[in-house]
Amino acid sequence: MNPEHIDNLIAQGIRAAVFIEYIPVMLPLETDCKQNTNSNDAENEWLKTNDQDLMLTEEERAEFRAQILKYRETRPIYIIHSPGDEDHFGGCVSAGRGFAHVTPSGDLTPCPVSNVATHNVTRATLREGFASPLFSKIRESEHLLENEGTPCSLFAHPKEVKELAESVGAYTTD
Repeated sequence: MNPEHIDNLIAQGIRAAVFIEYIPVMLPLETDCKQNTNSNDAENEWLKTNDQDLMLTEEERAEFRAQILKYRETRPIYIIHSPGDEDHFGGCVSAGRGFAHVTPSGDLTPCPVSNVATHNVTRATLREGFASPLFSKIRESEHLLENEGTPCSLFAHPKEVKELAESVGAYTTD
């Protein structure tokens, strides 16, 4: 967010940029199942590789957002702020409300930090994935689309996302 960095981008002819806040991927579905005897080990491993301490605090997010808005007003560059721009679109835009995510292996997930899918684009169309019960139920659940003070709505509701994913037969993506 250093002004010199932004000015360097502009000097290179860049007129649009995407700034994405760090949000770790969600805990895999299997790791918080009580019947899995290795759940604590798996959860600890997940926590080591998905450090929540690297997420911006609420104050840092407010400062980050203010700086992006300032650059939009004072510099000839348009900066897309994810997930900060979601408020402009009425909240979380996951599950086809504005975007979705395709993993390198083709799994269609509601957003980049969610790691659940029911469709893979190598075997199904995007239209089928967007119409899936997983995507439909997320879009229909106003509660799941509230971010609860975190930058990501789905990340804020891990228990509900897990229950929803299990109810529609979703699997954890790699």
